[in-house]
Amino acid sequence: MVDLYEVLNSDRRVVTGNLFISQGDLDTSLKMFESALDADPKNISALCNGAFVLLKMKNFWRADGWIKTALELQPEHPHALGIAALVAQETPGGDFAAAQAFFEQSLANDPN
Repeated sequence: MVDLYEVLNSDRRVVTGNLFISQGDLDTSLKMFESALDADPKNISALCNGAFVLLKMKNFWRADGWIKTALELQPEHPHALGIAALVAQETPGGDFAAAQAFFEQSLANDPN
């Protein structure tokens, strides 16, 4: 059996993680994003998509940590800002003002 963690580079692990999201397998998806970060701790896509999965899993505090790391690396990254908005909105006691600010900044940086 092929070990995906052995044969895929960081970016391919992110793509594979996204495939598992589309199949509804959040646990395996998260493992792929964690593995991508093991290979490349600065992989913004792994951080953003992993934060999204953690949010879906209702692991709000860990999702917040991952997205904060992404924003520390690239403060203007539109996808990171969009995920930050979702985390701010969905975390219990949601910060809707922060969510709006993140969404607006994300759209300003990339209207598409």
